[in-house]
Amino acid sequence: AGYLCGGVLVANWFPKKKGIVMGYTTMGHNLATAIYVPLILFLVGRFGVTRACYPISIGCIILGIVGILFIRDTPFERGYYPDHVSKEVYDEFYDTSDGSRPYVVMENMPVIDGAIIVCEGGDNKELVNDITNAVWIVALVTGVFQICSVGTMSQMINRTTNGFGFSITVAASIMSACAIVGVVGSFLIGVLDQKLGTKKAMIVFGCWYACALLFNFTDTMAG
Repeated sequence: AGYLCGGVLVANWFPKKKGIVMGYTTMGHNLATAIYVPLILFLVGRFGVTRACYPISIGCIILGIVGILFIRDTPFERGYYPDHVSKEVYDEFYDTSDGSRPYVVMENMPVIDGAIIVCEGGDNKELVNDITNAVWIVALVTGVFQICSVGTMSQMINRTTNGFGFSITVAASIMSACAIVGVVGSFLIGVLDQKLGTKKAMIVFGCWYACALLFNFTDTMAG
């Protein structure tokens, strides 16, 4: 829900500013890691695994109710236009089609602010064929990043306790410290996304992550 729904909300509300806005919103993921790891360790130690889940579940339910009351899928439901622009700017520079009719992305189509202007026509099969390669490339690249972010980080406490002999408390503190650094990183990646574009921002992030993994592979305290 956090990854998928949050991204859709940002894209709906801030289509031309989604890079920097995602930089802000994804700070929450890192803050959650920084707070959740020591919190769940405390709850499990105090109440056991089963009962430790109760306050987390209650928190999710409360958050869901807040979402139902205050969050809307599109800015139009709140009387705003995307990116909080005026009606005149929206009508002139934004795609105002309702998206109900299928379209085909043609070669050499004009581009405004990085958005491809599409022409209507064709059918869904042609559309799927046109985007299949792009979809798989995006899925592969972002999937590898997810493997790193979720898979590697989920083993961080185990690695620091077994690999370096740290106590569970110290390991959790290291995990929280990484997450706090990630809060700043989320903002910086958002800035890069907005300034350089998503593709270049992802390349920078990939190089950064590769360097981090190489340092980790040294099996030294500093690394």
